[in-house]
Amino acid sequence: MNKVTAIASAAYQLYKRLPFLVRRFILAYAFAFVWLFGIILHAHHYGSLAEPFLIGGAIGAVWASGAHKLFLLILRIVL
Repeated sequence: MNKVTAIASAAYQLYKRLPFLVRRFILAYAFAFVWLFGIILHAHHYGSLAEPFLIGGAIGAVWASGAHKLFLLILRIVL
């Protein structure tokens, strides 16, 4: 078990050494692939199983890309 935690810790340390934009790029792609997995499940008619992947992937991709800041700006202008 210590080997697993050592590998996970080393991977996390390597991830934290990356520049901020590269980390955000990796997160955005990871969430996009979660969303894509949800699309594949939905296409195979596993709708109830696909919903968490679709919602989580979409929200995560918007957050990781920083697009939520644009939405907040638009909401402030409109409201």
